Amino acid sequence: MYRILFSTLILISIFKSVNAQSNNALNNSGASSPLKNASAIIGKLNPLFIETTFQGSAPYYKFGLDLSSTKSLMPDVIRTGSNWYAQGKSTQKALNFETIDYAQLVPVLIAAMQEQQAQIAELKQQVADLKKETASR
Repeated sequence: MYRILFSTLILISIFKSVNAQSNNALNNSGASSPLKNASAIIGKLNPLFIETTFQGSAPYYKFGLDLSSTKSLMPDVIRTGSNWYAQGKSTQKALNFETIDYAQLVPVLIAAMQEQQAQIAELKQQVADLKKETASR
């Protein structure tokens, strides 16, 4: 599950031309700290497989996250956008919507993977210790 979600987010980031920046370049005015419990956050997200069509075309499929559950877990990754469309001869109207800034999820995914790798290393060590203990009997 994480592999698919991570791959999808990487592709989205590439298509959005997101550039990696150092902490200094991000103009941080506040303190920074390591992200903890990222695996728990990722575990609570609700991935979706969405079938959609565009003006009668053949259906195509998209991957995404449920907006409401993502908003409750991580409100800072929600962005508001607008699409303008014609409403009459010389009148335009804005359609406002909320969307998820998937690039903001990449650091959370990396932290979750790091947490998992630490757990795997710990479990490998426990298995090795148990093998040694059993072999010495």
